[in-house]
Amino acid sequence: ALFGMSFTESAKVKYLEGNQLKTNFYGHSINRVEYKIDSSHAVFVKHKSQIGFKANKDMAELLFWGNAPFEGENVVTENLKFTQANSISAGVSFKHASGEKWKIKGSYGINFITSLREVSANKAELYTARGGSYANVNVESLSISERKDGIKGVGVDIDFEFDYSIDSVNSISMKALDFNFNFLLNQPYLYLDTSFRFNGISYDFVNDSLSITEKIDSSYNDVLNRGRANKKLNSLPTRLSLSWKRKLNPKNDLTLSVHTIDLGVYGVSGRIGLGHKFSNRFKVLSSLGYGNFKGLSWTESLEYQTQKRLNIYLCLQNINAFVAPKVQKATGWGLD
Repeated sequence: ALFGMSFTESAKVKYLEGNQLKTNFYGHSINRVEYKIDSSHAVFVKHKSQIGFKANKDMAELLFWGNAPFEGENVVTENLKFTQANSISAGVSFKHASGEKWKIKGSYGINFITSLREVSANKAELYTARGGSYANVNVESLSISERKDGIKGVGVDIDFEFDYSIDSVNSISMKALDFNFNFLLNQPYLYLDTSFRFNGISYDFVNDSLSITEKIDSSYNDVLNRGRANKKLNSLPTRLSLSWKRKLNPKNDLTLSVHTIDLGVYGVSGRIGLGHKFSNRFKVLSSLGYGNFKGLSWTESLEYQTQKRLNIYLCLQNINAFVAPKVQKATGWGLD
């Protein structure tokens, strides 16, 4: 769903047969290069691509595969949200302060949004008449970004990390990552808060390169033009995490953590992990997590440091999907 051009037929069947009430998905790819000037200062360049979607299951089916299966039905969703964006940031990172028990690190960059597609609504409702002769639409606080060439926005990108040692065996860590505040450059949005009837359109809200206004019949242009305005400010999804680590012995430690994406809009999850240090260069972390995206997940990760201080990190997620694939129908796996 995230990396293919469309659903495979087997994935589509599994999704349609599922009994979930809501559909959430979120994924991102981050490429970051950092050059250390000294032990406290560094410069970095980061590219991030992200996609997220939130709606109830029926509305998601309608948006993915069309409204034909919903003839004579009224499909409603609340808090609909879709985000697809690419951004590039460059800046500096440094240690603000450090002591025997605590340390603070921050990264601050200038952010450029190179592509942006957004859809959100407090409520969206669509009734499809039998035979498909018409559809009634009712939307509350609907906003849709329109296609525009060039840089979409400029702003700031901030990462903030805080570590504190409570005592010799307990420590806590807080991270606020990808915080951003952007000024949009001549970026029009379509705002609608109304009800109307139309004869239907064919529109892929994820992949269609045309603006939605270029797909709708011209008779609705007056309605659309009244709702068009430039959006000035934008903030893309961020990540927050809080973790507690307890050192069990010189080789092993236990970690409990909670993670949220975009303040819970795109998901909340918790994790418990057991870390083992084979040497000062080689560490392994085994963890079990649970979240409102994929239920239970088993993750194995390892980190190795070469003699030239090159760190290699590998993470294999959702191993439980291999162990019990029939149970994990809606669960995928990947490399982090």
